[in-house]
Amino acid sequence: MRQYLKSSLKLLADLPMEFVKHISDRLACGMAIILRGRFCQLETSDEWNLVGDLLDRAAHFRSGRRFVFDGIASSVDYALCPLPEVGSKSTDVLDAVENDGVKVTYEGGYILVKLLTYFVFGKYDGDISMRRLAMPRLEKMYWILFHMSVDHSAVDEHNKPMEGMVPDEELWQIVASAFHECSLSDNLDTSRQGVGCMRRFLLTTKPDSMSDVGWITILYSLSSRRPSVEADDARIEYCDLLGKILLLLLPKLSQRSENWDELTAIVKQTAEVFGENLRAGRRGNVSPLFESTVQTVTNMCNVMSLSEFDGGAGFSQWAGEALLAELEKVGASGGAVMMIAAITR
Repeated sequence: MRQYLKSSLKLLADLPMEFVKHISDRLACGMAIILRGRFCQLETSDEWNLVGDLLDRAAHFRSGRRFVFDGIASSVDYALCPLPEVGSKSTDVLDAVENDGVKVTYEGGYILVKLLTYFVFGKYDGDISMRRLAMPRLEKMYWILFHMSVDHSAVDEHNKPMEGMVPDEELWQIVASAFHECSLSDNLDTSRQGVGCMRRFLLTTKPDSMSDVGWITILYSLSSRRPSVEADDARIEYCDLLGKILLLLLPKLSQRSENWDELTAIVKQTAEVFGENLRAGRRGNVSPLFESTVQTVTNMCNVMSLSEFDGGAGFSQWAGEALLAELEKVGASGGAVMMIAAITR
């Protein structure tokens, strides 16, 4: 960044917010132009922190907010590679990043992620009008940072590549929480988009790449706060994801008995979510929500009944029984034959 420009920007950063209020549109427009046209030339943490601070200050006021978002969105769209698909190899996505010629530094990408989460969470006067536009940019920017910082040469004890390791759990939690918050929106389109982003985000993350605490934290959030039962489509997709992620993580998390108290609370909350679906779906005609929930819970019960599922830890057997009880309350347990057989042995 040229020294004279940097000095001028520092003067703007020192202005009281009462002054910024009256020039926020011009400040935001100017910073958006600088960001979009010169983001690849911002190299140091000091430069990115200065630009990020000015964008943040301008976005506090409605007249400058849209300019700020458009500048960020344009820069992110210009810098990005394709998203990793669930099940794709990290090395494949890294190649895409390299081939796309990403020109943003890690420090710069982190600043952009932070600003995008502000738009998702409604930090600026509770304004969430740009939430849906922010989500795909946040998702893409996170994976850019991930593949810039992960050690792709790391191998496990069997000399196999350790793919998908999370280098920054705090950042991961922030992004996951942002998608979760969107999935709870009263706007059905926003809720479904949030669930979709969260599905890709969680299922692309390898179970062993996060600490137990990190996974338990997000599982607790998912099971305790969910979309309205009135929003059938979003609720169906959300509960399908909740079932999949529990089946994916329980074998790992239940191996340590010190996790059982937290997991017990999560399973009870999950059973409550499914129970709400079953009761709501039985009002009048049987609804798609009811049918989907029966299918999801039946599959979970049967899988959890297998002794090899959690390596004999025993916790999953109890979890399956807790979920089966919800099916039994509405007379829909007929498909969970493996779990019923396991209980009656």
